[in-house]
Amino acid sequence: MRWSAASYRASAWLSRSGAGYEVTLAVPGVIVVAVFAALALADGGTREISFYPATLGLVLLLAAIVLGRGAGLRSLPRATVAALALLGAFVAWSAASVLWADSRGAAWEGTGRTLLCFAAFAVFALWPWRARAAAAVLGLYGIAIAVIGIVVVAQTVDAAIPASSFVRGRLADPTGYPNGTAALFLGALWPLIWLTARRDVPWPLRGITLAGAGALVQLALLAQSRGSLAACAVALALYLALVEGRVRTLLAVVPIAAVTWWSAGPLLDVFAVAQIDNDLVGAALEEALSAILASTAVLFAIGTLVAVIDTHARLSLPRLPLARVASWRAPRVSRRGIAVVGIALALSSGAAAFAVAGNPFGFVQRGLDEFTAGATAGGGTTHFGDGLRTARSQFWSVAIDELGRRPLTGMGSGNFAIAYARLRDSPGDEPRDAHSFPVEVASQTGLVGSLLLIGFLVAAVAGGARGRRGANSLHRGVAGVALVSFGYWVAHAAGDWLWAMPAVAAPAFAWLGMAAGLAQGVADPTTLPDRRSSGRRFRIAVAAVTAVALVATAAVTIRPWLAAEHVDFAARTWTTDLERAYEALERAGELNPFSDEASVLAGTIASRRGERSRARAAFARAVERTPEHWYAQQMLGIEQALIGRRAAALARLERARRLNPLEPTTIEAIAQVRRGERPSPAAVRAALLARVCGRLPTADGCGV
Repeated sequence: MRWSAASYRASAWLSRSGAGYEVTLAVPGVIVVAVFAALALADGGTREISFYPATLGLVLLLAAIVLGRGAGLRSLPRATVAALALLGAFVAWSAASVLWADSRGAAWEGTGRTLLCFAAFAVFALWPWRARAAAAVLGLYGIAIAVIGIVVVAQTVDAAIPASSFVRGRLADPTGYPNGTAALFLGALWPLIWLTARRDVPWPLRGITLAGAGALVQLALLAQSRGSLAACAVALALYLALVEGRVRTLLAVVPIAAVTWWSAGPLLDVFAVAQIDNDLVGAALEEALSAILASTAVLFAIGTLVAVIDTHARLSLPRLPLARVASWRAPRVSRRGIAVVGIALALSSGAAAFAVAGNPFGFVQRGLDEFTAGATAGGGTTHFGDGLRTARSQFWSVAIDELGRRPLTGMGSGNFAIAYARLRDSPGDEPRDAHSFPVEVASQTGLVGSLLLIGFLVAAVAGGARGRRGANSLHRGVAGVALVSFGYWVAHAAGDWLWAMPAVAAPAFAWLGMAAGLAQGVADPTTLPDRRSSGRRFRIAVAAVTAVALVATAAVTIRPWLAAEHVDFAARTWTTDLERAYEALERAGELNPFSDEASVLAGTIASRRGERSRARAAFARAVERTPEHWYAQQMLGIEQALIGRRAAALARLERARRLNPLEPTTIEAIAQVRRGERPSPAAVRAALLARVCGRLPTADGCGV
């Protein structure tokens, strides 16, 4: 067969070594980095029109890798094979949750995001990485994210309304969510620090990596994410445990910390200024941008100079007397020095904390009391000083209660919003996600999904740990820093909804896959399959599985993607071309039979235009697809009340109130119908928009 011969030639070529091979190995990684950058610029990839095409593209790349490697896949370590199988089973279980989810459209959307993470992991886990190519891809990603951040801030300074890129004084762009933006920047930080600290990185690049690392830290400071501080502490501990060259890393961190300390004033002032007047945000941000650019230039100069000196010292070292003795004793002295300094810092920090906070047990108790007390508006000069008050404890409580109702299957992928509206015990936030990676997975996919994902994490980390057993420090280092980047995401996602943000979650899974992919060169031969088995049968099986996977991916992505494009078109054009907008929404409903989004939008447009019959029909279709959607039930009830169907209207409105008992617009509509009055759809929409703008002033239609 012609494809078999091509597969053999590809496998033979992949067995070669050399500079050309190293460059070629980085090509898939460069493609994926471009996809990740595009997701970051598209509101973090949270919209279906963004992550569905990204998912399809990565799956096609994955299929090409699988078919290209052919029989070479038999050499995969068992841990990597197990990780792929378990994560694939988790994706399948998420898709199956459509059968029992209250919102089948949300379950299908959640499956698409999960499939993207699977594709990112699989592409990197199946590719036969070499250390230099992997390090280049990680570095390229870090620099790309730093450039994106600086460009976004520069564009915001020149924007007509700079405050539109901020949420309550915190930088939200490019992801649209401050905590997600901080995670995007800090998730790309660790490889740049590691590359800066390595002698074998060419000296012209080390200035760039140091400058990029400093820019990422300062950009993250504009987002002021409290969760990122704890996640950075976890990532730092992982770095010290997994990555070699701790002294050199410390020396690389010192200038970053110094320039960040110098620029912290202008960066933090943006938040304080936004609390006073949004019109002044532009000027404050311009000063912050100037500080970032100046400090980045200083870091570039420092990094380049130190790299030149470091390279020269390395070349001159063999000529010095007793150089071998010095190089042999230095690591031991360094380790002892770090231990002494670390113990001293720990003791002094503990003493300072005790002096400031008093009894540590009382401090912890006060923190827990703040955390469970609920959200607060803050009002301090920085978001970091607002304490631990947050609504997350209520989010998690609802999710855990829902898990108790359906412990085996969970509520269905992406279905938290419906459960929260029904079970919350106080008005306020209306989140789509539980703001915790483990809580979301457990409550939405149940015991089965949780076990599958835990098994995947164990197998994938085991594969990554094998990747750290390389023969040289570069191989061990790149595998270690890839695990650190994934560890940062896990730590931050434990308290936020980063699982549902593809621009942050997909890279984390890719780096975990890279660590596992690096294990292919160091796998224990005794754990590998017998190479004497029939290669032809294996290739046929691989081709068959790939074909089935492509068909399944097309079913999951293409139709919902096209439907989302039609909905987006209608939302943009209905004021100028109403009939084409209605046609697009009708087509969207046909393409995605699970989602009620097109019907809800069609009903809202018709209601605004006074087309009562069309509005009722559209909301009825939405209710038919998602009976648990309180808004569709409420609007259908209001439309029925407007034509005098009082009994039917009250039945719908009471149903909406059971689905969202604390919704004030529903309660008011019921009272109006009982008094014989006709509720106003326009008043309901205005109240809902005002509430959104109160929480998210930069949302569309809020006029910030």
